[in-house]
Amino acid sequence: EQGVPVKTGERDAYSDYLDQFAATNGYMDLMIIHVAQKTVLYSVEGKVHKNADLSGPKFSETGLARVFKKVVEDQKSRVVDFKPYEPLRGMEIAFYGEPVFDSDNNLIAVAVAQLPPSFLSDIIQSRKGMGTTGESYIVGWEKKTSRFELRSELQTMGQGRYVTGYFLETKLSYWEDAVASGVQGGHGTYVDSAGNSVLVAYNQLELPGVEWFLISKIDKYEVEAPVRSILENTFVISMIFVGLIALAAFFVARKISMPIIEDVRFARAISNGE
Repeated sequence: EQGVPVKTGERDAYSDYLDQFAATNGYMDLMIIHVAQKTVLYSVEGKVHKNADLSGPKFSETGLARVFKKVVEDQKSRVVDFKPYEPLRGMEIAFYGEPVFDSDNNLIAVAVAQLPPSFLSDIIQSRKGMGTTGESYIVGWEKKTSRFELRSELQTMGQGRYVTGYFLETKLSYWEDAVASGVQGGHGTYVDSAGNSVLVAYNQLELPGVEWFLISKIDKYEVEAPVRSILENTFVISMIFVGLIALAAFFVARKISMPIIEDVRFARAISNGE
């Protein structure tokens, strides 16, 4: 029957699995929310959201209430973007919600994962093979305010300032191109916020409810370093060869010309009666 709450015993039976699932996937919390009651039936974290009433003053205007409302209305997976979350003292938090149906395909609950600020950074933090200036990160686009915010941390720039939720006043051209290109993505040479020429590739992540873009960049100077090294080495080697060839030519020419010069001198001596 629609709206039937999960019994306490059933929650206990699955609690170990839910706890492990949340820990494995890096969730701060994993909640089961009753559709009719708008109340948290189960919370892995078990403190902040325990028996939370999403219609009450503490939670009604939060991202948790918004993702719950979106999933109930659309009966599909939905994501609410990172925003300061007051129940956790303004920490940047995102929420991912999934509908839960009974055997008659009635929506009875919503499963919600609470995503910490480091969630996306932990996924894409590897910079293996990207040199000293290359990295990938995620930026979010909010159409209503025409605002870009970081959704993962930057390791090569900002000296620790560029974290989840950071807002850059300067709109980078490749971010705007990423929005214009959408899921088709693109690439090109641009100038980054530090004024460096960079090679950039970008594409939109297909996630319901958010506009997130994966950006990968590396300094053009670093990419071209191997080519410059080859050219420099080739130039040095060429100069050495030119020098050796010139030296060899000098000795060969000298060896050929000396007998001729001696013959000329001999002929002159004879003509002069010497």
